Amino acid sequence: MSNNAIYLSGIIFAIMALIHLARILCPFSVTVGTYEIPIAVSYFAFLFFGLVAIYLFKERHIKSEEL
Repeated sequence: MSNNAIYLSGIIFAIMALIHLARILCPFSVTVGTYEIPIAVSYFAFLFFGLVAIYLFKERHIKSEEL
């Protein structure tokens, strides 16, 4: 995967993490059909998306050093 693709993926995952952080700090309801998504899902999603974003940014840095 090219450095630009890794960087773009990292940005997308970081944005998703920030959206879940916003939901944690300023709780708002998310409803899918008739089911309301619990706020606890955002805690796990924030952790997951944040860790993946960090990994991708580090991976891009490692690949740029190899060139």
